[in-house]
Amino acid sequence: MHSGMVHYIGGVSNHPWYMVKRMIEVSERSGYERPVSAQEAYNIVTRYVERRLVPLMRSRRMTMIAYVPLAQGGILTGKYLKDSGGLSRAEYTPEMREEVERHRRAASVVSETASDLGITPAQLSLAWILSMQRRLGISIVPLIGVSREEQLLEDVEAIDVSLPEWAVSRLCGLYGPDDTL
Repeated sequence: MHSGMVHYIGGVSNHPWYMVKRMIEVSERSGYERPVSAQEAYNIVTRYVERRLVPLMRSRRMTMIAYVPLAQGGILTGKYLKDSGGLSRAEYTPEMREEVERHRRAASVVSETASDLGITPAQLSLAWILSMQRRLGISIVPLIGVSREEQLLEDVEAIDVSLPEWAVSRLCGLYGPDDTL
């Protein structure tokens, strides 16, 4: 970094807020560059980082790289709302079956709200994350994972979706920062 070849320390991933705070303090005290981002699980049903990590990130002007933006296994796309005949990823492990059941109501609300807005559940979920930048006061970059070109094209369209406040509030009302892990 001192020779100018590296400009930023990308970040930290999946560390509790107090460890991130300590990393920043040690970096600053030692004269090192501090992390500029944190990669965290963040989506409509996984919001625990809002409690303590987001305020720290806001105070240090850090960016969140939000992975699993459609929830584990893509639950928020609504694909598990229908019976798959045992062929879905949700049937692979008891943990995934439990995750699908726990978030079935949220997936249903996301699907209904997306339909009301004329967009897909994936676009709604990604647009919600982007809209949370204003509410939380930090930059958020959703880290999408796709297996087909049409998924990528669909997801990218979320950039142009401007959610009405009623939709953001409806989705925020499903889970709060204290309702998830």
